[in-house]
Amino acid sequence: MREGETMKTIRTLLALCVALCCILAACTALAESTVYVNNPDPKDRLNLREQPDQHSPSMGRYYNGTEVRLLTSDDEWARVRIGTLEGYMMQKYLTAKQPESAMPAYRSLSSGWELYAQPDKNGAHTMYGAGQKVLLMGFSDRWWHVQVGNRTGFVPAGSKAFEQVSGVSTDGYLLAMVSNPDPADRLNLRGQASEKSASLGKYYNGCTVTVLGPTDGGSNWYHVRIGTLEGYMDGRYLAFNQPIAPAMPTYLSTSSAWEVYRSPDKSGEYRMHGYGEAVTLLGFTPEWWHIRVGADTGFVPADPGCLKSAKESHAPTQVITVAAVNNPDPTDRLNLRRMASAGSTSLGKYYNGCLVAVLEAVDNGWFRVRIGHLEGYMDGAYLDFDASVTGAADRLPVATVRSDAAPLTETADPASPVFAAYSAGTQVKVLGVGEGWCHVSANGSIGFMAAELLEPEFSFGSEK
Repeated sequence: MREGETMKTIRTLLALCVALCCILAACTALAESTVYVNNPDPKDRLNLREQPDQHSPSMGRYYNGTEVRLLTSDDEWARVRIGTLEGYMMQKYLTAKQPESAMPAYRSLSSGWELYAQPDKNGAHTMYGAGQKVLLMGFSDRWWHVQVGNRTGFVPAGSKAFEQVSGVSTDGYLLAMVSNPDPADRLNLRGQASEKSASLGKYYNGCTVTVLGPTDGGSNWYHVRIGTLEGYMDGRYLAFNQPIAPAMPTYLSTSSAWEVYRSPDKSGEYRMHGYGEAVTLLGFTPEWWHIRVGADTGFVPADPGCLKSAKESHAPTQVITVAAVNNPDPTDRLNLRRMASAGSTSLGKYYNGCLVAVLEAVDNGWFRVRIGHLEGYMDGAYLDFDASVTGAADRLPVATVRSDAAPLTETADPASPVFAAYSAGTQVKVLGVGEGWCHVSANGSIGFMAAELLEPEFSFGSEK
């Protein structure tokens, strides 16, 4: 073959190779398509696994709406790519139609933070600053997989560089449950990752903890959070991804107004709660109970008089609503009557801001109400049904205990059971007054205290 023909043949073969490569690249591009994570429960997350097996290690757990590149698939598993990570996801939890996003959003606070290309602090990274919108696509024990604009990458889990603007506080973290072999035992939350460290509280089986991360050095300890309280728990007594029979005691509130503190500090922030609420005891110290009331988690002083064991108490009377005493004259008090009549015997006179549990509407604008353990009737013309629970309590007069061991009793009878005693200087909120006694709220408990034990003095006074 002559030289010219040889070169022509070579050029033809090269052209065919280039064309074939283009065709293969096009086929690969066509094979890849965009799908989205779509769990039936939007609160759930989908595992990206190393192998197509439910027991294979998880590389991360991803929220609904996360964009995924589909590489190959069969009836059960899909090989996918998310950013720079490749792994396997269950095919039935992926969809071609973009669902509503469940990805939590954050705002960057730091003027300089790294977005890593891989979950590796020694790897390549891009610097970002404050004010960036960050979407959390998924997370592992130590890393968050995030999206910043059109770029995806990794940041250390729970980075202080971000402020959450949507979602819940447990986003980005694993959850576990306390799981002692002996259900009657409790697990210590320690100040440090050591059995010798001080206990921050003892927690019952079934208590859910947010796992902030494993500790360094390969130990069994985990950094955890319960409500607002952070500490360390021994991982041998935590259950991941399995239900645990709860051993947490339950209670019913018997007070129309009681405080749940954000932290174990009586001078700190608190939220007001009312009568008939279901309360779960998560854990305790000698001074404090760590409780859950609905979605609210916080602290009350240990053995509070405002709570009664659900096992020992009958179901509470159905509460219609909560109202606050609201006389037009703020110096006046409203009578709690034995019957629904202005001529009926007064059981006590109550100050503006006193919260009452409204149990029943009766004739002529009167309502059957409860204050602590005391039931009676009040004229609805002097009740505010739209009052702020916290704001109402702030209007109550405050008294100071004069002497040590001042008893708080269940009823106005001095011979009734004493369920708390207070030292001189303790401040109490005065709900109402009677002949020789004051109905008070003290450290979350509502009861009766002799008027002579308080200063200033409170008198029975005028009528309503």
